[in-house]
Amino acid sequence: MFVKVSYDLSSPVLAVEPEALVFRYGGELRPVVTLTPSSTDPAGKWAGEALGELTPPPPVAADLSSSPVQVTDRLVGFFKEVHPQLLAYLQGTVEVLAWRRGHSVGETQLWSKHYMWSIDGDDWHDLQKLTRISLRLSVGLPVPKARVPPEILEDVRNLVETGVAEPLGRHLLREAWAQREASPRSALVLAIAAAEVGFKQFIGSLVPHAAWLVQNLPTPPLEAMLVKYLPSLPVKLRIKGKTVSIPDRILSEIRSGVLLRNQIAHKGAVSPKSDKLQRILFAVSDLLWILDLYGGYAWAGNYLRPELIAAWKDERG
Repeated sequence: MFVKVSYDLSSPVLAVEPEALVFRYGGELRPVVTLTPSSTDPAGKWAGEALGELTPPPPVAADLSSSPVQVTDRLVGFFKEVHPQLLAYLQGTVEVLAWRRGHSVGETQLWSKHYMWSIDGDDWHDLQKLTRISLRLSVGLPVPKARVPPEILEDVRNLVETGVAEPLGRHLLREAWAQREASPRSALVLAIAAAEVGFKQFIGSLVPHAAWLVQNLPTPPLEAMLVKYLPSLPVKLRIKGKTVSIPDRILSEIRSGVLLRNQIAHKGAVSPKSDKLQRILFAVSDLLWILDLYGGYAWAGNYLRPELIAAWKDERG
């Protein structure tokens, strides 16, 4: 039998694509994720669909083959178990595509639309009334002004299929960006948390035996770890001719962001000014791209601004 979930979405990561994007995965469900532009608003509205094929347990198959279909607890339970698996592929594909595409901050929404099943793949039955699930996702801005090239699509397939998710720090940063106008103090606190979580997970990926320590024990201030600990880590990739470090302009914004976060947390300080908050948000984004590069993702280097690389310390310097 076949099961599919469909969602309406509005996504800047897809805005430049005139045609559908298809991602085929292996595994038990053999899911196929399709992202299709709206015929009436291709620049803003899309449809996301995850289609899976599976063999239901005999009792569930009996419920489905009856006329009318017997809506039993086991049938509802079966679909509620399959649904999040398909949704994870759809959600993961959109998020990893945004990460791989270089989207740093911003927001995109997905809304529940249809949840359906079919015996033959042609005659579909709507089960939306059984499972009403809505989801909000955030992907990033600024948006590259070109179509997604084939190598990015292949990277997304490989990353999702091997269980690689977008880093948690990037999730937190998107949440920070979404709150920057309505709640700038919360946005700042989330942004610094994104930097701290991102660096701790980065350490755990490079030095697995240190993962528990950095996740569970008090650690030195973020700036101290970036300045003193980062250069000693066994990074997988680096920028040729440049030191293993974080450029001073990024460290400066991170430092002021941590100071403001502490003032907010301990003194209830006033909200940061919008231009200052935006500089901190983008500094955190730059930091996360640098960590992605050091962690072995060569493509992350494409999202480092030229002026940032120019300001990087040379190895001889």
